[in-house]
Amino acid sequence: MVKNLKRALSISVLLVLVIMSANCSLFNGHVQEAKDYMAAGMYDLAAQSLIKRTYEKPDDAEVQVLLGECYLHEGSYELAEEQFIKARQFDNYKYSPRVGIAYKNAGDRATEDNDYEKANKMYQNAVDISPDLKEKIVQQLYEKGKIYFGSGEYDLADKQFELVSNLDTAYNVEFGDLFFKLGHVADDNNCLKFYKKVEKYSDTHNDEIGNRLLTIAYSKNSELEIQQWRNEASVFIELPPDYHICIIGSNPFRLKKGELSDLWMRVPLAKNLTVAVLICSDNYEVLNRDMEGNIRVYRIWKGEKLPHQLSPDIKIKAFENLMGEIIIRKKFIDE
Repeated sequence: MVKNLKRALSISVLLVLVIMSANCSLFNGHVQEAKDYMAAGMYDLAAQSLIKRTYEKPDDAEVQVLLGECYLHEGSYELAEEQFIKARQFDNYKYSPRVGIAYKNAGDRATEDNDYEKANKMYQNAVDISPDLKEKIVQQLYEKGKIYFGSGEYDLADKQFELVSNLDTAYNVEFGDLFFKLGHVADDNNCLKFYKKVEKYSDTHNDEIGNRLLTIAYSKNSELEIQQWRNEASVFIELPPDYHICIIGSNPFRLKKGELSDLWMRVPLAKNLTVAVLICSDNYEVLNRDMEGNIRVYRIWKGEKLPHQLSPDIKIKAFENLMGEIIIRKKFIDE
């Protein structure tokens, strides 16, 4: 009897072990199947196999990491993050480096696809989770950027340098110097695109850049162009005013034929003032600028009068030698 009981117990244990072994093989089969799908680039099918595994063993951290990698490949970043968080909860020390590498690889793929916003996010995640990856990522991007720069692909170089800068600002002055040198030797039509790249990295050359842009501004004939270039210069330096404020009384000026006032003549804004422009000529041009920078041009020919309603800023262009003055008087207002 005892012998039969022992035999039955042995058989039961053996059956349990067989069942457990079969289940383990089945579970491992799901994981291996998923890995095979991933190797073939079939991440949606791999995810399906891994999800089956999570139903049976939700605390399998390796499966969570694999599933997160599948979601990264498919662009489901929130789902990927959920899986990575679960994996690190089970064993943060063991799985953080692996999760960091998964994010780095996702950043590499995004960079290759020229999706730099996505790449920046993936690299930041990689470094946040696994700080040891920072130096490797930075060096990789730096070297790639220098290759682009050396081959004259400056926009692509800038994209790599910007990714570097977001991770480590130690290279910013170097990047700024590189683009400043390009802008310094470029003509007026092309220098600005390089100076805008300098702006992102360093303020070391701000004075030189701003003063050059201001010089370009005053070489233009169009007031619109002048203001456009002054606006660009204002990014780098504090601009001197392009106007002087007229005083109460007489504000004389003299222009030779073809000359335009260097500065705007700004009329003080006050309700109790009246303004008159006296010019001993009937042939001239008035440029009138409002406070928003909008410019109107009035051509004054013989027999015509200057418009009464003028905005605060005035410039005069002479078609012949002329003398004139802006007269500002206080109005007498009955109380």
